[in-house]
Amino acid sequence: MLNQAVIPFSDTTSNSQSIRADTLQPRVTYVISCHNHERYIESCVLSVLEQNYHNIELLCFDDGSRDRSASILRRLANDYGFFFKQTENRGFTATLNEALSLATGEFFCVLGSDDLALPGKTLRQASYLATHPESVGCTGAAQIIDENSHLVDKQPPAAEADFGFSDFFTGRGLPFVASSAMYRTRALRMIGGYNKSIRLEDLYLALKLTEQGDTLHNLSEPLVKFRSHRKNTSKKLAYMYNAILETLANYESHPDYRRVVSSYSKRFYRRAMRTGDSTLAQAAFRNIRKCDFDLKLLRRMLKHWIFAKSANNESGRDRTTNASNRRPQNSRL
Repeated sequence: MLNQAVIPFSDTTSNSQSIRADTLQPRVTYVISCHNHERYIESCVLSVLEQNYHNIELLCFDDGSRDRSASILRRLANDYGFFFKQTENRGFTATLNEALSLATGEFFCVLGSDDLALPGKTLRQASYLATHPESVGCTGAAQIIDENSHLVDKQPPAAEADFGFSDFFTGRGLPFVASSAMYRTRALRMIGGYNKSIRLEDLYLALKLTEQGDTLHNLSEPLVKFRSHRKNTSKKLAYMYNAILETLANYESHPDYRRVVSSYSKRFYRRAMRTGDSTLAQAAFRNIRKCDFDLKLLRRMLKHWIFAKSANNESGRDRTTNASNRRPQNSRL
């Protein structure tokens, strides 16, 4: 078992750059949990330390990395004085719950270890939450970068608005990048923190935080740079679909549960059809209610059926031709 290495954060009265105390600003806790991100972790940490906000607590964890991530974090922790802990690979949720138990900030952010906080993110969100007690958290848009940190896309700007339980439950709520969120620490603790049985924590949190009538506020501007590469969960359609169903299963008694599952299934059916994932398409199809079939969906199904039949016929002809070519010829004496 890997020995745990802990570098504690400095007292707020020190000159530490990781916790820059200002009694006029509410403290914001940032959590970074790293697993094999040696290429990105230093720039991620620095994007937090360089925020124009003077009361930040930074808690960093290495979750059993096999590359140089832990040594990079240890060096940065020694240089800047923030909290760092190295553990065996125990999973994201366990780390987040430990961080939540340690946090002293009024507000709580989780930044992906390959993502970047844009300048001004902390000040913008903390200022909003400090003046809007009705919101349990706020999110924002993201700039999409590739593995080489080149800008490849931007989330389209969305109107600044509040979103409640019904919006997230039905899927009408604005999808947001988890790294862009800032929550009230007290609200996270009141719902019991992160659920280790849930694989898609951002949807779960949005539902749990708003199910009693509270709202999450969306800020229209980009707040983070989100790294998109082949290992991102958002590109694993089957994983995402199953994780969403697991989360929604917590609300089976809700009167709209079946309709909501059917609605999500239609979306994933279409995406599976576009990507050629027939296994996912079949699984999603089975969860679509008959009353939810519309003309657009039926046309897509018909197109897929014709294509599949044509492909099967073509495959059958190829097998027949190959069999004919392998048939032994009669030899003449």
